Amino acid sequence: MNRHPRNQSLLAAISETNPFRETLVPAFFGIGNAYDRDIEDMPADLMHLYGAGAPSAATGANQTAIGSLYTDIVNAQIYLQGGTKAVPVWKLLTRAA
Repeated sequence: MNRHPRNQSLLAAISETNPFRETLVPAFFGIGNAYDRDIEDMPADLMHLYGAGAPSAATGANQTAIGSLYTDIVNAQIYLQGGTKAVPVWKLLTRAA
């Protein structure tokens, strides 16, 4: 996503006498640019899956990299994929209750 045109438009709307125009505003715009860069750099096989109940041994097989997450939306539990992409192993990280 190219945020530059939108940022330029917003910057033009800020008064020249605003003390934050040259310091805080560019830093604020930088947050969105850094987020976009980080999302683009994320591997496509690093995923966050959702489902009802705990993940099975087949959940995310041949799709999810180590570090992927699975959220059990029924029991409010989060699992981390610690196996291989071919054979995922889901380890319980935390539960809400």
